[in-house]
Amino acid sequence: VNPPESLFDFSKSHQAHRWREVGIPTPEVERFETLENLRSAVERLPFPLVLRGDEQHNQKAMHVIGDEGELFSLDAAVLVFPCAVSSLIDVRSGYRDKSPRSPHARLFHKKRLIVANGAIRTKHIMFSYRPIVGSKASIYQKAGRGKLHEAAFLLWPLHRDCVAEDLVYWQQETEYSPLMLKACETLGLDFAAIDYSNLSDEAPVLWEANPLFHLPRLRDIRLPRRRRAVERISSYYETIGRLLSELPMAGA
Repeated sequence: VNPPESLFDFSKSHQAHRWREVGIPTPEVERFETLENLRSAVERLPFPLVLRGDEQHNQKAMHVIGDEGELFSLDAAVLVFPCAVSSLIDVRSGYRDKSPRSPHARLFHKKRLIVANGAIRTKHIMFSYRPIVGSKASIYQKAGRGKLHEAAFLLWPLHRDCVAEDLVYWQQETEYSPLMLKACETLGLDFAAIDYSNLSDEAPVLWEANPLFHLPRLRDIRLPRRRRAVERISSYYETIGRLLSELPMAGA
């Protein structure tokens, strides 16, 4: 679906460089080939840092590093090189003044949507106490252990608020369409999932575009009834189905 030449380099550092060139809001990312190279740059690094594998699009070996001491205590074996390094943006900070009891003020969040040949399909918002936000560390994972937790009265108010935000986001279907289409066009991609967050002024910060993203099975989704998992997954495949039906070879 995506042009092969666009997949030649979809590393985080390459994406960030291209996006920043055209004014798309994303943190600056620097690539390091070895731990020694990383440590040698310690005096100019903007702590706290997020360390990720530059050529991987999963959360394996991701770390948040608070200061120089933590960096020098790292073992190269726990990192994936080449390594992508960026400053940590605390997306909670502005919300603490604007709406201090909201999930966005109390938790880190990450949104994901699908871009499919000009169409946008909002997917989910994940919330987590940890700055590395993913399904395994999410509020839904913690709240959804066991069928009884589907009952509203057994969920904490914070969990219910997170689910409500997630449902509203998924149901709206699209968000920041011109920006997301530009983000994919800049990278030469027709099909990708984009991860991003909102700051308290509603300004988005894009983290990455993944052209090889995972689609969940029904059993992978926590709180499936409350988060309308069956309809949710169907909406993803409907969007992807439309994309595939529009390909030149689809009518062959």
